[in-house]
Amino acid sequence: WATYLIGFCVCAAIGILFFIVMPFVGLIFCCCRCAGKCGGRHKPHDPKRAGCKRKTYCTVLLVLNTVTLAGVVCAFLSNELVYQKLTNQDNIGPVGKLTSAIGHLEGYINDTVDEVQTTLLRQFDNSRASIEDDIRNTANNAVDEVLKTLNATALLDQTKKLSQDVNRTQDNLKNVAAQLSFLSSEGRALTDNLTEIADGAAAAIKQVTGNSTYGNFKRDQYVVTADFSGLDQLSTETEQIEQSLDMNKYIAENAVADTKNLTTSSVNTKIDEASSSIDSVRAEIDKGADSVRDSLKPVIDGMQSTSAKLEGAQPDISKYSKYGWYGGLAVSCLLLLVVVVYYLGVLFGLCGERPGLGAQCCNTGTGANFLMAGVGFTFIFAWLIMLVCVILFVVGGPAYTEVCRYFDDHSPQELKPFETALLKASDLTKDIYNGKDVDLSITGILDDCFHDKPIYGVMKLDNMVNLTAITDLEPLEVKLDELKNAGLNIPDIQIVSAQLNQTVENFANSGLVTLNFTPYYTEVNKKLTVGDLTQMSDNLKSIALHTSLNQSLTYLDGQRLGLKSKVNALLEGLQQSENNFNDQKNGLVTGQLETVVNRVIAQAQGIVNDILNTVRNDLGKCRPIYDGFYAATDAGCVVVLDPLNGFWFSVGWCLFFFIPSLIFAVKLAGLYRREHDEKDFDDPLAFIPLAMLSPPHRYMIHHKRAKIVLSLTFQIQRQNILCPHGDVPRKHYKRMHRRLYKIKGL
Repeated sequence: WATYLIGFCVCAAIGILFFIVMPFVGLIFCCCRCAGKCGGRHKPHDPKRAGCKRKTYCTVLLVLNTVTLAGVVCAFLSNELVYQKLTNQDNIGPVGKLTSAIGHLEGYINDTVDEVQTTLLRQFDNSRASIEDDIRNTANNAVDEVLKTLNATALLDQTKKLSQDVNRTQDNLKNVAAQLSFLSSEGRALTDNLTEIADGAAAAIKQVTGNSTYGNFKRDQYVVTADFSGLDQLSTETEQIEQSLDMNKYIAENAVADTKNLTTSSVNTKIDEASSSIDSVRAEIDKGADSVRDSLKPVIDGMQSTSAKLEGAQPDISKYSKYGWYGGLAVSCLLLLVVVVYYLGVLFGLCGERPGLGAQCCNTGTGANFLMAGVGFTFIFAWLIMLVCVILFVVGGPAYTEVCRYFDDHSPQELKPFETALLKASDLTKDIYNGKDVDLSITGILDDCFHDKPIYGVMKLDNMVNLTAITDLEPLEVKLDELKNAGLNIPDIQIVSAQLNQTVENFANSGLVTLNFTPYYTEVNKKLTVGDLTQMSDNLKSIALHTSLNQSLTYLDGQRLGLKSKVNALLEGLQQSENNFNDQKNGLVTGQLETVVNRVIAQAQGIVNDILNTVRNDLGKCRPIYDGFYAATDAGCVVVLDPLNGFWFSVGWCLFFFIPSLIFAVKLAGLYRREHDEKDFDDPLAFIPLAMLSPPHRYMIHHKRAKIVLSLTFQIQRQNILCPHGDVPRKHYKRMHRRLYKIKGL
């Protein structure tokens, strides 16, 4: 800033010096002109190289005046821009920009609070049903966990599987019995038929040969070797198995369900209170969001008040800006006046005749008068215009270099000096965070908002808004702790009922264990006859081999292996689980209830943490803060200050080029006024009557008159030669003859 300050001081000193010196220079210049100096005296003849000088001075003056005209145009435009912005035309002035920026920031704050509140409640409501279900099922889950821990669940599952095996065994026994009955009847029929065939064959052979044997015929080959009638029909085993059917109805599922219901009913009040506490947690979240909105209400009210004040001040700004517009218009018109008279002077100097006898009024002398008028206007108004320029320069220049240049590029890093000064000048962070000393960086905030990061982390709102307190699960945890510590009095459970015990024992003692399946396999796999027989025997063999008899026998044989020991172990395990549960039921269920409750609390806390992460990392993208901040700074620095600086710069531009323009205008005016003066004609003695003078004087007067008469006569003759066709205006002849008439006394 020191470098800028030196520059401003030098420029302001030059302007003040110009303001002081210019009137004195103008006064001295006028005195010199009146004394015939500084081009004030007319010389009868042009100096050497006058034509070259005129062309050079005219060209330079035209260039300087054109450059000055550009500054005049910029002055008009800048003045008009300042007026349009201050009157807020089309709502693009500083007031419009500021109110728009404030409105966007206000909308951003409201939208962010609404978004946070909606997100908190929506996500909590989405997870609420799951939490409530877990709470209401805590007792059931605790009993299930206890049974699982005591292995009762697995044993009950095994009992169910045993029941299914009993039903399947009974089906296989029935299948074996049916197949054995079929094979026995068919075997007897086969034996009878073979005996009849063998007897017939033997009688026929004996009748023919006289002997009961012939060739390969052997009567003992027509004997059925497989005897199915001797096998046990398994009727006893089938009856005993039937007594073990429908074992499922004796399994203690109802007892377990009753225990769950009793456990749930014993803590039902606590469960209802815990479920109701979820409503209080939701109410706290809603209340916390409302408290955040209330804490931001002064900020929003301040924004609304500022917007209202700005809009209320707009009529006064528009009213008084009109006077400034008139002043700027007057200054611009004065500058334009000087430029116009210079242009007119050059125009008449280039296109007009030389001044003298017979020249029109629009001659080079008129151009010289316009040039000197421009010089006069410069001396009269330039110092006043410089005063206006210096005032605007002193206001607008430092405003840009010391303030607005930091905001010009919209780069947050440029605000370091501004940030340091602001933080040193006030306890800004303490004002924002209610007295807390927070390490806050304005440039960091704007840079993060430029990258559209969430507002919670950018503004370190954890120092202002305690989201953890808003989403505190303490009411729920208190009720769940009461649920954990609830005194339980769970009734005994009977897993192994008398009916189940009897049914399982009937199955174990059904005779499958002592049953020998070897004869069955032997008879089934025997050849039906000793030799090859007819198709009937083949069909019988096919029936014996390809029915499901073998499969049923295999299944029954497998079931009997270790059947009794397995069943006994199952009963012992069920009884042990029942005893363990009944001995430790209250402690076990309470312990498991605590585990389930802790799991519910952890699940609820995980849901809340997810909600908080969403708020901290996904909501309230703060790019609108960056845009609103620079929109507010642009309202002053770009909308108003830029055209204001453009105006004083344009005025200073014009004043700077007025100095060389003034010099060349004076030089050029002296060249445009050159003429041959008729001093003898202007002599007062030429109009004195001759009778009043003495003879010597008469002679002198006659001599002078003769010279003038000869001169005028020569001019008339010259015009006749140059214009032989009478193109010379008649008024020229009248003027010349009138002068001759006066001289001759005719």
